[in-house]
Amino acid sequence: MSNKQTIKWFVLKAGRREKAAQSALHEAGINHYLPTHQVAEERCGQKRLVERPLISNMLFAQGTHDRINSFVRQHDYIHFAYRREGAGFSILEVPDAELEAFRGAVTSMAGDLTYYHPNEIPLRQGTKVRIVGGNLDGYEGIVLRDKKEAAEMFYIDFPLLGALGTHVAPDYIQIIPE
Repeated sequence: MSNKQTIKWFVLKAGRREKAAQSALHEAGINHYLPTHQVAEERCGQKRLVERPLISNMLFAQGTHDRINSFVRQHDYIHFAYRREGAGFSILEVPDAELEAFRGAVTSMAGDLTYYHPNEIPLRQGTKVRIVGGNLDGYEGIVLRDKKEAAEMFYIDFPLLGALGTHVAPDYIQIIPE
């Protein structure tokens, strides 16, 4: 099977129209994932929780390159995301295992979740830890101080996707010796 015929996860940009892109992918019968989280919003003096995309302007679609490329060409507001490779660029693909781990982490951290772009925080400078017990049992990551919250947070680094951060009780943290 050629590389363009292999089923993969592709990162798509939707020009802040993630929900419309999600609907279009659903209608086209393409397996997709739009990570979301709940945000408190106030309108007309009423507070309520609303579902918002976790990563602005980004969602994931699974299929062959030809299938996803055909879909993208039919929707002028949807584009492939690219990453720099040497002097050029290549379409951003996410390995199945990394996307599944990312989905699991998003689900596990549902009530206390912050997304960080891959270049936003220096992930390699913290202490490596493993979570033992609780919803995140088995996840490995690092502990850093969050500049915004002045509290220790646990970060899981997804090399292509970025990082997710949540608060973890110190009882669940096990330091991984280097």
